[in-house]
Amino acid sequence: TETWGTDDDAQIGDTVDFQIKVKDGKGTDSFIVLHDTMSTGLTLKIDSFAVKVDGEDVAAANYKIYVDRDLTVTGTKPDSIDKSVDISDEAITNGGSGTSLVTYHAASTDTDTFVIVFYDSYIQSLAENKEIVITYQAILNDTAVVGTDETNKSKTTYSNQTTTEKEVKVHTYDVDILKYANDATTTPIADAVF
Repeated sequence: TETWGTDDDAQIGDTVDFQIKVKDGKGTDSFIVLHDTMSTGLTLKIDSFAVKVDGEDVAAANYKIYVDRDLTVTGTKPDSIDKSVDISDEAITNGGSGTSLVTYHAASTDTDTFVIVFYDSYIQSLAENKEIVITYQAILNDTAVVGTDETNKSKTTYSNQTTTEKEVKVHTYDVDILKYANDATTTPIADAVF
């Protein structure tokens, strides 16, 4: 429908579009971390990220995207993405800039597919209530279970606070196809295949 929502229908192999909006709230002058977790039936398209404010691209110098090093992805990795860390276990060391360099350390319980760290210097430059819009894509892969939702969850952390986790569900369905002989109307052909 060309509209964003919390549910989507897709077939195995389809590309699914995702959008997250991060708002620079009142008094937020430190770095902001966006956490995203995809279920295994979704394969991240690593070259699909776009980060914009007011419809304009945000310079890659203002943020860093970390994709877990063990994650299977599709596409060619752009320079703006770091795929060398185990997100659930290692420190991500450039959550800040200049003399205010800080260390963001993922908790061992995190299951993030990727995180995006927006540097403190960039957040300080944004007007209050500006929205950073992140779009990216994933492919519904062949490990997706028909009739079981695949999920994409996100949350942000900032100034020792965490937002409520948001979830998008991707549905795929089983379709029964019955094959009949040209003179039969009630009994399908047994074990027919296509």
